[in-house]
Amino acid sequence: MDPNRYAEPHDHEALRAAISAARESLERQLDDARQNLDAADAKLEAEARVPEAEYTFWVALQAYSEAIDAFEDAQRRIHEDPGVLRMLGLLHPIRRLPAELLGYIFVLTVHEHLAAVPARARAPFRIAAVCRRWRDVSLHTPSVWRQIHTAVSCSAPYDQAYPFWLQLAAQRSGHRDIVLTLTLTYNYNIESASSVANILRALLARNAVNSFSITCRQGVAEVDWGSFGFGSHVGCASLISLHLIDCHHALVAVQSLPVTTPNLQTITASCTHFERPLPVPHLHVAHAKITQSLDIRGVAAMLIISNAFRAYPNVKTMFIDLPPPPRHSAGILEHNALDSLRLRATGGFPVLCDGFWLPSLRHLTLEVHSGWPPRDSSGPLHLLSSSLSGLRTLDYDADVSLSTLIPALRILPRLESLVCAMGVVDEAFLAAFLAGDGDYLCPRLGELHVGRLSDVQLAPRFVAVVAARIEMHSAGARIAKLRDVSCDCIPPYSFQLRELFVPSSLST
Repeated sequence: MDPNRYAEPHDHEALRAAISAARESLERQLDDARQNLDAADAKLEAEARVPEAEYTFWVALQAYSEAIDAFEDAQRRIHEDPGVLRMLGLLHPIRRLPAELLGYIFVLTVHEHLAAVPARARAPFRIAAVCRRWRDVSLHTPSVWRQIHTAVSCSAPYDQAYPFWLQLAAQRSGHRDIVLTLTLTYNYNIESASSVANILRALLARNAVNSFSITCRQGVAEVDWGSFGFGSHVGCASLISLHLIDCHHALVAVQSLPVTTPNLQTITASCTHFERPLPVPHLHVAHAKITQSLDIRGVAAMLIISNAFRAYPNVKTMFIDLPPPPRHSAGILEHNALDSLRLRATGGFPVLCDGFWLPSLRHLTLEVHSGWPPRDSSGPLHLLSSSLSGLRTLDYDADVSLSTLIPALRILPRLESLVCAMGVVDEAFLAAFLAGDGDYLCPRLGELHVGRLSDVQLAPRFVAVVAARIEMHSAGARIAKLRDVSCDCIPPYSFQLRELFVPSSLST
């Protein structure tokens, strides 16, 4: 519209509408600016209140923390209040235990294996120091004090305490049925050793000890065993178990045992103790363990075994760790009463002697681990072939082919269990195991545990042979029923093997 022109009447309405629209637009812009101004003002006020809010927050947080501390302190005072604790203790269920049951728990506790000798020696004294009732119960339960651990050591904190603990525990045990453990360490205190030795001699002399274990730590050389109660002038008729662990120089002590401990039934000794025969055989020993000694290299294994057999003519179970390297000696090893024999020789062992005569042997374990020099299976096979017709169980821990055992197994007609966890199953063994016509391999065998297969293709053959042997028993063949068989074979044959021994009522 031309501003120099006068508005006509017909333009008035249009002008008024344009003016109204322009004013409305300006008013909207003014409102938006006013809102922006109010928001900025509110933000400015909020930012101005931030320090005050932060201060208020930290004051409230500190008050909350103080309240928490006060609450925990009050709670602690409630739980730690001597009067409350005393009353709670009176309500504890352990107070309702009868004295006999509590004493039995103490006995089990002191028999727990603890690593350090001082901890084992102090165990009963710590129990007796808990409270008056525990002390009364422990003092009236002699069994708590009969598991006595002592030492002759160079440890300054305890070298003077061991004799006191030993003497006091022996008194509280009633001087009977004591199970005593002595540890000898290198460069031990002479005064402490003398005190402990005097107490031990007195306990042995009054027949207070049933079991005695002596451990010589590395570095202990010569020991005056007579001072510790072993000698022809000291006897202990109550001693039924003696364990000499790493005591390779205790030859005099072992030689005198048939006289000093006539009722001994169990012994652990070293190969060095049997370099020469005992003057008198020990007739009551039923269990013997002969451990290896590095000081005996070059001594014939047959000499060690022969002297051990002669030393204990009535022994029933014997473990012998053959000294390296075993070698052959002329003669026959014989024992008429031995029921269970366990031989261990790392890397195997050669033929030890000309033959064996063990008519009462029922259980034989041969631990022939792989090692260096290379394993030698000639010794175990010679032993198995030495007329062990009464053998019931054989555990042969060696990595050998089972076919090499066939000649020995054919002369073991009463064998009931064969465990050869490292043995390798081959076709020749399976064929011999299945062969029948009245000449069965180990006809009484009921348990068979073997290792891997020489060929994975033999897995179905092994399962079939076991199943056929079971069927032959069911058909009336003169063989025992296989009750348990295991082999290191792959699925599904391992599952099929287990299914053979699942009762039909369970398998369905």
